[in-house]
Amino acid sequence: MKTVAYNADEVFEIAEQIERNGAAFYRAAAASAPPDARDFLLRLAKQEDEHERTFAALRAEIVRQASVAEDTDGVVAAYLRALAGQYVFLKQQAPDEALGGATTLDEILVQAIQKEKDSIVLYLGLMDVLADEADRDKIRRIVREEQKHLTELLERQRA
Repeated sequence: MKTVAYNADEVFEIAEQIERNGAAFYRAAAASAPPDARDFLLRLAKQEDEHERTFAALRAEIVRQASVAEDTDGVVAAYLRALAGQYVFLKQQAPDEALGGATTLDEILVQAIQKEKDSIVLYLGLMDVLADEADRDKIRRIVREEQKHLTELLERQRA
C-alpha cells in the first residue's frame, strides 16, 4: 500500500484556498442579497480575506517540512480531498452557483453556517495528519478563527 503524507505547508495551502473561496462566496452572496444584508456579507468576505492573510503568515512561519504522519491506507487523504473539494467552499464552482439560488439572508446564512462547520471539520481532520504538536497548534489557531466566524453567523441568524 502506498503511504500518503502531508506536511504543514500543504495544510496551510488548503486553508488559504478555502478562505479565498469563502470570500468569493460571501461577495457573490452580497451581490444577490437584500440591501440590508449586503454590508454584513461584505464584512464576512473581508474577514475571510483576513483569515487568508493570517493563514499565509502562519504558513510562512513553518520552517520544518518533515512534520507528517503516515496515511498507509489512503483514508485520510481521501477524506481530506472529499471535504476540501466537495463540502467546503468549492474551488471549481462559481460563487453564485454555490449559493444554490439562495437570495434571502436567512437562506444565505443557512448555507454559510454549513460551509463554516464543514471548514472546521476539515481543519480538525487536517490536524490528524500532522506529526508535530507545534504544527497542530497552528491548525488549532485556524479552528479558533473559524469558530469565531461561525459564532457571528449564528448570532446573525438568531437576530
